[in-house]
Amino acid sequence: MKFSAAFVVLSSVLAALATTPAQVLSDIQGITSQTQTLDTNIKAITTTNIVGALAVHTAAGNLVTSINTATSDSNAVTPKPVSEADGTSILNAVKTLQPIIITTLNDLIAKKATIAAIPITGLEALVLQDLQSLNTATSAFETSLLASAPSDIKTAAAPVVSAINAALSSAITAFS
Repeated sequence: MKFSAAFVVLSSVLAALATTPAQVLSDIQGITSQTQTLDTNIKAITTTNIVGALAVHTAAGNLVTSINTATSDSNAVTPKPVSEADGTSILNAVKTLQPIIITTLNDLIAKKATIAAIPITGLEALVLQDLQSLNTATSAFETSLLASAPSDIKTAAAPVVSAINAALSSAITAFS
């Protein structure tokens, strides 16, 4: 009897911790929105706008937090792999996000000279640190998504992942 009660409680707790693919899709939509906010803040940077530069740092930190939450949610998705339909929906959401990420990183690279001219010691190093944090979070999220994906979705996702990683690498190199 005690075993049955413990099993029921454990099953209930595990079910409560499980995440659905719909939650992961919602997380990706949040990441998309926050990436757009980051890009807006990057575009607003001027050599005299110190607050704008700090807004970029804040937006990057918020984005890392959202990506980490999405990774936790993706890790908790059950069952694994997700269905073909859910895998396709998630891949399509990431495909929508990909050009936004690449544009944002290219806009940041284009603002490198402006960032360097802002009179805050260590600002470029802070941008590099933010990029490295974004890279770490993104890599973990990619790994988690791929671990939940059906095999054909993994194949279709490879060029998307490569393009995102190449853009991150270029931005990190620009600020290194």
